[in-house]
Amino acid sequence: NCKKEAPPAADSISARVSSIGGRPSIVVQWRIHCFSTQLAAARGKSLVSPFFDVGCLSGLRLMVAAKVQGALAPSRHRARQAHRKLLTQGPLDGCLMLKVPKAPDMTMTYNLLIGDHRRASFTDNFSDHCVATHSHLGIDFLQARGVDGSLLVGIEILESNSCSER
Repeated sequence: NCKKEAPPAADSISARVSSIGGRPSIVVQWRIHCFSTQLAAARGKSLVSPFFDVGCLSGLRLMVAAKVQGALAPSRHRARQAHRKLLTQGPLDGCLMLKVPKAPDMTMTYNLLIGDHRRASFTDNFSDHCVATHSHLGIDFLQARGVDGSLLVGIEILESNSCSER
């Protein structure tokens, strides 16, 4: 499905209303088609989702990066081969980031979703720092891929206080 000759399908964002324990939530998911291929092509940089809006917050993005030694993919042939093997065979420890630019002074509580895994519960105020980076999640990102090679990541927003400006 993820051959080098064919360009990857467009990544997609979906949002839906849900609930956890009777409390309303909003689930936003990003399907990253041909995950390993895109990660290798990024040469150590993060994969970045399309923009999405949630409630009064706009321009949000999810970002996924592989946690490997060295910031960028290695330049020597043997090192590149080892790097590519890690990105295609794993285990691959990754990090998931949430960017909320121009956020009002508010807190948001959310879960992270990676494949069928849920990591709960994080609370951040994005007016202080617009990016929350989550690593050491204990998930092999390659094992979390679907049979088509895509990886589904997302957030499940449990609650946020008002969107009033500072």
